[in-house]
Amino acid sequence: MLTRFIMGIDAGGSKTAGCIQNTETLQSWRATTGPASLTTNLSLACENIKNLIHQLLAETQCNANECSLVCGVAGAGNQQNVAILKSHLNDNFQHLLITTDARTSLYGAANGEPVIVIAIGTGSVAMRLDNDNVEKQFGGWGFNAGDLGGGAYIGRCLVQYVLTKYDEDNHCYEEITLQTLSKIGTKKPDILQWLAEANATDFTSLVPIVCKYLKQEKNDSSGVAYKIMKQAAMEIDKLIQLAQTGQHYPVVLTGGLASTIYPLLDKEHQKNIIEAKGNAVDGALFLARRF
Repeated sequence: MLTRFIMGIDAGGSKTAGCIQNTETLQSWRATTGPASLTTNLSLACENIKNLIHQLLAETQCNANECSLVCGVAGAGNQQNVAILKSHLNDNFQHLLITTDARTSLYGAANGEPVIVIAIGTGSVAMRLDNDNVEKQFGGWGFNAGDLGGGAYIGRCLVQYVLTKYDEDNHCYEEITLQTLSKIGTKKPDILQWLAEANATDFTSLVPIVCKYLKQEKNDSSGVAYKIMKQAAMEIDKLIQLAQTGQHYPVVLTGGLASTIYPLLDKEHQKNIIEAKGNAVDGALFLARRF
């Protein structure tokens, strides 16, 4: 049976984007909604993805059984969570594939050509498509033990620095510390409450503070911001090195922090970085066309 529509979803820790395309006319419709990470908030992720899919189907007046859907979602390495998401998407799609957002980014970045994609958003992960068309993932272990160099990691580094300053007897704080305390609390009970409830998205919400002071002329706060962001860049350097395994594949940086991290990377790694030909939604559509 001919697939009349293909749909691609990119669901991450910060936002979810989707596109549905008519395979005959090539007309496309796009929509976005809130975060959808299976590891951060499973129920919210399922709800946001389901609502976005239904919105796109309604806009095109398309039935699910006329559509092939590929959903790339953060946390899809956990098959139990994938099964729960599938149970929420109980529509009778012609084809349905739930995979990692790293994999959809991989196929979108170079239209299926050999490449390494480093996604730097709430978390961090590398995916490689090698010369034999073999896919392999590096990193992406989640906030508790991985995602080094990503937004949540940067936010946690900032909080760690601020808490060290908070514990000092001399409460002479830089602006970056004061602004962070205004977000997480200025009293110890408030800070402890914030820490008890904070997840990867909450830590990532502090990244704009680091970016703000990173752009300023040299001062105490900009120095702190630079050290934190440089530390994150060094973790991304390690991830690139790991994914190359002695080869020289082109590298694409994706995600909301890609442009911020790039200038701080090792110069040799910068030489291999190319512009992406597409994004994770494009990659999901690419995979959907192969059904």
